[in-house]
Amino acid sequence: MLDPENQFFDKENSSKKRWVSRSLAGILLIALLCGVVSAPLAIYIRWQRDQSSQSNELRPAVKAPDTNSESFDGNRIAFIDTDDQLVTIAPNGSNRIELTNDDKKYLFPAWSPNGRALAVVGDDSLYLYPDIDEDSVNNRVVRLYSSPSEPPFYLYWSPDSQQLSFLANHPQGIALLLSSLNEGDSRQLAVGQPFYWDWSPESDQILIHTGTVDEDSSLAVLDASGAQKIKAVANPGRFQAPGVSPSGLQWAYAERTSQGISRIVVQGSDEELLLIEPHSGQAYMTWSPVEDNLAFASPAIGSRSRFGSLRLFEVGTGKTRTIVNEQVVAFFWSPDGSKIAYLTLAEPAPGGIQALDGNKGRLARRIRDQHPEIELNLQIVDIKSREIKWLTTFRPPATYVTQFLPYFDQYALSHLVWSPDGEYLILPMIKGEREVISIITVSDGSVSELAEGKIGFWRPG
Repeated sequence: MLDPENQFFDKENSSKKRWVSRSLAGILLIALLCGVVSAPLAIYIRWQRDQSSQSNELRPAVKAPDTNSESFDGNRIAFIDTDDQLVTIAPNGSNRIELTNDDKKYLFPAWSPNGRALAVVGDDSLYLYPDIDEDSVNNRVVRLYSSPSEPPFYLYWSPDSQQLSFLANHPQGIALLLSSLNEGDSRQLAVGQPFYWDWSPESDQILIHTGTVDEDSSLAVLDASGAQKIKAVANPGRFQAPGVSPSGLQWAYAERTSQGISRIVVQGSDEELLLIEPHSGQAYMTWSPVEDNLAFASPAIGSRSRFGSLRLFEVGTGKTRTIVNEQVVAFFWSPDGSKIAYLTLAEPAPGGIQALDGNKGRLARRIRDQHPEIELNLQIVDIKSREIKWLTTFRPPATYVTQFLPYFDQYALSHLVWSPDGEYLILPMIKGEREVISIITVSDGSVSELAEGKIGFWRPG
């Protein structure tokens, strides 16, 4: 069973009841999707500074962006402030609306793809703002799900914005549930741990990956209506989130061969394998939001690194090429599919990191206590030209390192770090001793502080 000491969000002067609920929420998010925070270990223990010419580019001067730009018109951001409350705000910092003001702890808000609704977890419940707008008077809230014994902790909307899939604690691991906004109820679809999934473009099927390579694992497709049984796809390899292409005609995943080799696979609608790419270590993959192009990263065969270069597979041409020859920690497609933002480690963590090994169940508490200070480079690569632009180097909060980065491939499906017009990115940063939400201008790398907070995401356009 999960260790109740393995949490790091409780406040010093909170009541005992609130401490318990926050402890459980912290445990669940650390268990999010995977149950084991492997990527931070790789970050702290395995990283070595990349010496390629790409990291020696001239860095632009940082200046305040023009927050009166027309690009901000109509856009909005949802974020969790330092008191764990849900807030929406305009990207220029105006029209701040605090949607919650209570003793609950709110986590990772998720906008619907049409931008009309906002969902969030608050302690043991799932809340929906069905008609979100800039008038706090009209922002009514509905509780979709509540369970003290099986609380929710991760949200992912269907592409049609009519269904909300989410993960909740379960006696047998983690349960995938589905709430229909029209029916107003929640039903369980499957159970497994860890748990990753992607929706079909038509919102009628879900491609799921559960379990680990050496334990009970499954890679299957299920009907979102629950009318059909789960159909097995392949024997899962070493990867996390599977992917369905924008056309819905291809699936991406990693499978394990009878010889025990893990290989990245793109499967066509006729079950033809369009890509077969053997790899070592963990593989990460995400589809372009507009074209059937797959970005993926994994250690090469024989590599001793825990990370790998970023590569691109184009279904139309059948070609695979390397677009970033660095140790990529995480990557995110721009909304128009022309660029990818990616993260690499800028500086090694200070001494004492070797202690972060052994008992993985205590990892989050150790990170909380030791709080290693790492820095990440944020860079952009143009898909066609392969031109790389350095934007900024920042120090990420512990929440980002332990809860978001390890599962970035799943979050890339459900939460937007790019603005809808592709002109800006949003990231949490440590400035001095403060946790702040910052907006980075893609054109020149300028950084603007939006508000104090833990994590935030763009409203879809």
